[in-house]
Amino acid sequence: MGRRRTTSPAWLPRRVYAHRGQYRYHPLKGKPIPLGSVLDPALCLAKYAQLVGPGKTPRLLADVIDKYLTEEVPKLAPGSQETYRLYCAKLKFGLGHMVPDEVTINDLYDYHEARQARVRANREITVLGVVYRHAIRWRAARGNPVRDFLFSPEPGRERVVSGSERRRFTRAYCPRWLRGYLALKLLTGRRQGELLKLTLFSEKPAGIAFRILKKRKERELIVSWTPRLRTVWKWLKSLPRPLHSAAVFHGERLRRPVNARSLKSVWQRAMAKWQDDGNVKFWEHDLRAYTANRSVSDEAARELLDHTSVQTTRRHYRTKDQKVRPLR
Repeated sequence: MGRRRTTSPAWLPRRVYAHRGQYRYHPLKGKPIPLGSVLDPALCLAKYAQLVGPGKTPRLLADVIDKYLTEEVPKLAPGSQETYRLYCAKLKFGLGHMVPDEVTINDLYDYHEARQARVRANREITVLGVVYRHAIRWRAARGNPVRDFLFSPEPGRERVVSGSERRRFTRAYCPRWLRGYLALKLLTGRRQGELLKLTLFSEKPAGIAFRILKKRKERELIVSWTPRLRTVWKWLKSLPRPLHSAAVFHGERLRRPVNARSLKSVWQRAMAKWQDDGNVKFWEHDLRAYTANRSVSDEAARELLDHTSVQTTRRHYRTKDQKVRPLR
């Protein structure tokens, strides 16, 4: 019986394959060159870019996407990198064989309809527009076919997590560290990546300092202390952790700090038990909407969620009905 065939991710650049827990680059001549562990795709792409270098102007759209993956995606936040790799894999599969300047807006509509997942296809076409902007800078394309694309309308957020649901889920289905994570997320409305980056040194006299990783502009946002926030933070600091680690969130076995992948695994297991008991599924990101809805106003929710525009908060997070006063 032969060995089990391994499948390499579709986003990998040309001549890069997964083998025994590592990504390896297979040049035309010579032995394969290891690029790093499959657990660190960003390092793999960075090493690949060093090996290949700037090279010639990309000829196919797949080559342009590979260049974008190796040069631009590593600059994003870790969570965004994983999402963009998935989007680029779909784009390479559907459109990668085409020359960039031969892609028309009709090809994009055909791709969008063939995906049969309009929200996901909207995201992928959006990323393709970003890729084309870089392709124009690299002289690999003369225009951007995404410019006049009409995106499919997206349904609003329909799942609203109630307070009783949240309490039952955290008390009966979550480990201690996840309970504290959700309590802190509920109070501050912060994104997953910002919460997982917290350390004991994030505690400041004025509040908790969160590292904002969005928009490629790293900065700090300080959430002021309240009695409830101090209580949650004190409880989080009391959780067991290795002596050498200052990270706030650690798994039950204390081997390493919680990352996005381990959080996703623990969440899926807890949610599977929650559904088996006859409850309705919800997502971790829905709790940001819960925080936004509990804010006193749209502007207060925008400040807490750190959105640039209040329209974003209203469109995606504030689902409760607005109340206004009559003229007289």
